[in-house]
Amino acid sequence: MGLRNRIKGRIKKVIGREEAPAAAAAAAPPRPAVAKTVSRPTPPAPKPAPPPAALSDEERIKQEKAAKHMARTRKGVLKFVADQGGTASLADMHKHSEMRYFVGHQKFSQMMEALISEGLLDYSHADGTGSITPGGRELIGG
Repeated sequence: MGLRNRIKGRIKKVIGREEAPAAAAAAAPPRPAVAKTVSRPTPPAPKPAPPPAALSDEERIKQEKAAKHMARTRKGVLKFVADQGGTASLADMHKHSEMRYFVGHQKFSQMMEALISEGLLDYSHADGTGSITPGGRELIGG
């Protein structure tokens, strides 16, 4: 018998309502343990994604301007690397793109990954420097 039950029993004695816990337990026949299977309703199927909304003219113009700006930034960074003698540190390229083209950290990282994957720039992790490739020189016209 736990402490809670003993305290509860004493309180009932004091109040005047005495309970016979042993008699109540003996009177009730033991119930067999039966495992119940619970059937859960199947969740509804997810709704299909709505069709892509057509862009308004204003949104389309904004996206075109952003794409033009990123193309200018890419050429600008490649030209900066070429002007530095063909190699530049990552910090210098980031600073140049941030100061000149207002490109933040995340966009700069995406741009660098694209330049490297397109073969326009080689990057050395050991030195932390980027080197322009012949393809990059061809893109900037130099």
